[in-house]
Amino acid sequence: MALQKAKGSIYFEIVIVILVLILVGSIVYPKKLAEQESSNIEVSRFRMDQLQKAGLQYQKYHGTYTDTLSNIIGFVRTSPEYAHYVDSVIIGGLDSILTTLNNFKGQQDFVRQLIPQATDSIMIDSVYKMQNNVKFASRVLAGFVEFVHDRMKSLPNMPMGDMVSAFIIVDSKKFTLDMEIVKNSTKNGELKVAVEGSDAAVAVMSKVGNIIEMVKQKVPDYKNDRLDEFGYCPTTGKPYILTHVDTSVIKYLNIFSPIDSLDIANAESDFIESKLGGLEIANHGKIESGEKSWEVE
Repeated sequence: MALQKAKGSIYFEIVIVILVLILVGSIVYPKKLAEQESSNIEVSRFRMDQLQKAGLQYQKYHGTYTDTLSNIIGFVRTSPEYAHYVDSVIIGGLDSILTTLNNFKGQQDFVRQLIPQATDSIMIDSVYKMQNNVKFASRVLAGFVEFVHDRMKSLPNMPMGDMVSAFIIVDSKKFTLDMEIVKNSTKNGELKVAVEGSDAAVAVMSKVGNIIEMVKQKVPDYKNDRLDEFGYCPTTGKPYILTHVDTSVIKYLNIFSPIDSLDIANAESDFIESKLGGLEIANHGKIESGEKSWEVE
């Protein structure tokens, strides 16, 4: 009798474990599917955006649009004219930023060396003016970083995440705040604070320089295999639908998500993903007449 109870207890525990697993699965699985499709939507719209940029570059150098994916991607990957533009404007611009930053660091280091000597009005005025010149020039640099950033933003497959990070720093008050501290502290005789401000300014310049150097190393990867991915929807694997309007008055490359009613019906008929996982898919949107549907919804 005791043995029977023991066996019954084991069976009961097994049933409980199975029910718990089913319960956990009913919560985790739908969440996982929903998160994946949400990620697919984001990726899909990013890819359409990249295709639009590539199409615009194709039109810029050919004078006309194409609605053939291989033509657009092949142009970005193999065009010597486009490669020259990237090398001269983007790489050249990044080189100029790095050169300017190195010059700034040299000037800032020189200011730092002079700070301990700023004990009379002549030296105080000298340090103040030198620091003010560096600060003014740094604002000009911020404008140039913005110029290179905007040119990169219009091109496909550029390392924009890193470039945005650099631009945010040079465009912020922090980029010149330490320089302002050096000026004011030197003027007020707070030389230790001025030295600390100068060191902080150099640290910020070095940080920006490191980011820009990283961007420069990544730019040549615009020709990599990721270009091929841009042509396909991550949910269905189908190519995006491209059409172009190219008249003497209007020129547009239109890009449409390939998800149609059949794809939606197929997803709904999948018992595991649709019924158990609660997965729902929908068209990811379009870029038509230059407007992104997900930005005007």
